[in-house]
Amino acid sequence: MNKENEIEIRFEVKDKKIFQEFSELNKVLEFEKASEKKTLIENQIFDDKEFSHAKKGIFFRIRRKDEKIFAAFKKRISIKEGLEENKEIEEEISGKQLKEFEEGSFENKAVKKFKENFFNAEKILLIKTKRTEINFKNRKGKGFEIALDDSKYELLGKAFADAMIEVESRGLNEKEFGKVLDFFKEKFHLPAINENKVERAYRFYMESKKN
Repeated sequence: MNKENEIEIRFEVKDKKIFQEFSELNKVLEFEKASEKKTLIENQIFDDKEFSHAKKGIFFRIRRKDEKIFAAFKKRISIKEGLEENKEIEEEISGKQLKEFEEGSFENKAVKKFKENFFNAEKILLIKTKRTEINFKNRKGKGFEIALDDSKYELLGKAFADAMIEVESRGLNEKEFGKVLDFFKEKFHLPAINENKVERAYRFYMESKKN
């Protein structure tokens, strides 16, 4: 898979009981529930110990999901009131290619971007997520995905836990996606999160050092 622009928003979750309410939705505006599945995701994030690259809005990860491995380079275009737009390149790789990447001999589009933009980066953050993915589509096949994420973070000897809801556009334009987001904001009154999981983990870590 080779994505281009990605548009999504994240909502704060204080009580994971809200996950059940989202799972019970069968229709949102003109969008019908098309599928729901549970999965486990493991993201290995690369950066330096100061998260210098994340602070510039660039991210690189190796993801394991459904017995598949993906390399992804992501560059933020904008983030405002929780609504984030990124340029993303994500490609599936094999176990052999992963080993070659770790040895420095493998390159695809995502890895090439990583080499061009990252310096002194290492495996710095591990995120393990129990995810429920719910897809909604209209008659044209366009829609959005809801991800109910229950995550654990391991960063520089510190461990954290967190829950959030992500809603990502699947072919909708800005106006169409905006109507979907207004529906969720009005129905559930959840605060938007103006950071991604990598930035969130780093903030948790810095706050823990103060205590």
